Amino acid sequence: MSEKAGTKGAKAAKNSAAQENPAPLADVIVADGQANEPRPAEDPAVVQGDAPVRLNVRAVSENGFWRCGRFWSHAGEDVAVSAAVATRLMAEPNLIVREAEKG
Repeated sequence: MSEKAGTKGAKAAKNSAAQENPAPLADVIVADGQANEPRPAEDPAVVQGDAPVRLNVRAVSENGFWRCGRFWSHAGEDVAVSAAVATRLMAEPNLIVREAEKG
């Protein structure tokens, strides 16, 4: 039992020594005139791919079908989705996907 107590005491001493003498932090290099704050890379209105894609989606099965976290009925519905979701929906053979009518 004394060996275990000795081991625990050594670990506690090692941990407390590490807490008292932490490793130094690295310097952050910032170019002259550059603020050290996060900022958007571009104007959000200009970023491509943000515009939603309008689709009419319906399930092939009369019972409907689950895809992309939602249920798609056989009757179909118009939805606005991201380009990534639109790509996944169009690749699904159990769904009929068309561009939604404008209007």
